Amino acid sequence: DIFRQIHSNEDLANAYAKSFESFSLLFSRWIENIDMSNIVAQEKYINVFSPDSLFLTFNYTNLLEILYGIPKERICHIHGKVGERLIFGHNNKDEPTNGDLMYGDADIVFSRMHRSLYKNTRQCIANHLDFFKKFSEVDEIYFLGWKMSEVDEEYLEYISAMLKGKSIVVHFTKHDEKKKTIKEKNAKLQKHKMNFVLANNI
Repeated sequence: DIFRQIHSNEDLANAYAKSFESFSLLFSRWIENIDMSNIVAQEKYINVFSPDSLFLTFNYTNLLEILYGIPKERICHIHGKVGERLIFGHNNKDEPTNGDLMYGDADIVFSRMHRSLYKNTRQCIANHLDFFKKFSEVDEIYFLGWKMSEVDEEYLEYISAMLKGKSIVVHFTKHDEKKKTIKEKNAKLQKHKMNFVLANNI
């Protein structure tokens, strides 16, 4: 019974892994099938976008290029965009191990799945280093919909390093105000030693 249970656990883990292999493909197909034909450009954003604006986007679509006419050289799709390899996942380097002999080699399988979804933010920064260096010229930052989740906080840290202590103006959206997330996001900016003044939200 013990050996039967071990083999059953290993088979189950391998079945999860096999279905998991399609995850990235399905995610890419979902992005490709997002219909933007009914999306309308918001005037409040058009009014704050200027010819020298830079766009660090976590959106995998071509919304900025298509809807707002932003030149692609001013946009950094930090995690890739539709038609390219998409980067997504977690920042937990700890391997998921159960430590129970009843799981047999299942831990090895789950560790492989865990590693496949690790998002290497440092490598993402290195891949777009020329873009990040331009933050030294920035005076205002508009945070439009970015959740500032823990996995992406390294970007804040690097942006802060590029600003070199310079005071900037920070803008959030009315959605942040409505959801009462501004205080939490302010704390994250302070955590990464960004020197800023909070402006009226857009």
